[in-house]
Amino acid sequence: MKDELVRLFISFQAYRGCQKKLKSLLCLFILGFTPQVFSDDSATHFVGVADSSIQNIGRVVLGEICFIQKLHCNIEMLPAPRAERNMREGLVSGEIMRVWRYGEDNPDFIRVPTSYYEIKTAFFTRKDTQYKIASVADIINLNVGVLTGVKHTQNLGLDPKKVFYSTTTEKMMDLLDKKRVDVVIASYMDGMATINKMHAKNLIVQSATIKTQPVYVYIHPNKKELVPIIDNGIKDLVKSGKLHAIIADAEKNVLD
Repeated sequence: MKDELVRLFISFQAYRGCQKKLKSLLCLFILGFTPQVFSDDSATHFVGVADSSIQNIGRVVLGEICFIQKLHCNIEMLPAPRAERNMREGLVSGEIMRVWRYGEDNPDFIRVPTSYYEIKTAFFTRKDTQYKIASVADIINLNVGVLTGVKHTQNLGLDPKKVFYSTTTEKMMDLLDKKRVDVVIASYMDGMATINKMHAKNLIVQSATIKTQPVYVYIHPNKKELVPIIDNGIKDLVKSGKLHAIIADAEKNVLD
């Protein structure tokens, strides 16, 4: 009987020893491996311009590109100047949607060759003004609202004293509605989405379009290996016909 008890005691101690080893191994696994698997530190970090309906379309498209290319992507929406500053400082891997001019202003950034969307820049006015605007020449003497840091609304040769900057499209449209500016220049999609959201029945879009510009993903030079990955992802979406469907669905959601 005594021998039996001794054997049981030894077995119990061995069992406790195994438990301790298993706990130690589990702790090592959690501490050593979890950050690599679950932490956002391993994500490819992109930025887009906040409070922009059209940028939200870009966010949807890039999210799909990352998915099909098996990239763990994190997309953060920031004010346009801050997004550009973060790119210059190398704090992010890239920007989701910018026009060609953005690359000229930031020659160190790498433009992904294939464009995946187009921005139509338009004029927005109040119904009660009855302006008929066909080109930028027709607004030279008007007070104009534009969005801070957005390239496609800059460099239009306007009088700086008559240009009023806003941090969001909604603030611009509010200035227009309150007659503090005569016309707003914004992307068609952003402008219409904002008017619908505000239920601003006195605001309209002019039939003339200033310009239509393709938009691109931009990559920081420190992450240049992403360029062919993103480019191939865009091409795959175009080839399969999925890009058109994704954009159509995203535009519908933006305007609803």
